[in-house]
Amino acid sequence: METFQHIKLRNLIFEVSCMIFILLFAYAAVSKLLEFDKFRIQLTQSPVLTSLADILVWVIPILEILIALALFTTHYRLIAMYLSFSLMLMFTAYILIILNLSPYIPCSCGGILEKLNWKAHLVFNMILLMISILSILIYPKFHPPISRNQNKPKYYRDEEGDTENLEKSRYN
Repeated sequence: METFQHIKLRNLIFEVSCMIFILLFAYAAVSKLLEFDKFRIQLTQSPVLTSLADILVWVIPILEILIALALFTTHYRLIAMYLSFSLMLMFTAYILIILNLSPYIPCSCGGILEKLNWKAHLVFNMILLMISILSILIYPKFHPPISRNQNKPKYYRDEEGDTENLEKSRYN
């Protein structure tokens, strides 16, 4: 059975992971929108994305903003973390395809991310993929708000997934 300290640690790791993705996606989306024409040109120059460039130039930053906003809300956090994983997986697959199949490699990343070389960018994306997987795996099944006057949650999930009252549990 999980102790209260383990629950707090899981919550902390998940919260930090959410903040990492909020900052990443908000920064990337704003960078792309501020340099919209440059972003559009880079997408049209991509040997893989040329036919989809006119759609992706809008979809990618909007999706990044929506995921960042969803990560702020407790109700949508798990879904947003799955979307973060999916988007990072697509970005990583794109890098792998470009590195292996294309002689010309345009970077359509925003801000300081475009300063990374492709191998560093691949490592960066893989680290973010691992963070998203870890976050999904440790996602608190029952995530009650902990007030200042409350040192422990009222409920927890046992091994079978049943919610139990802490007053009856061994935490007391």
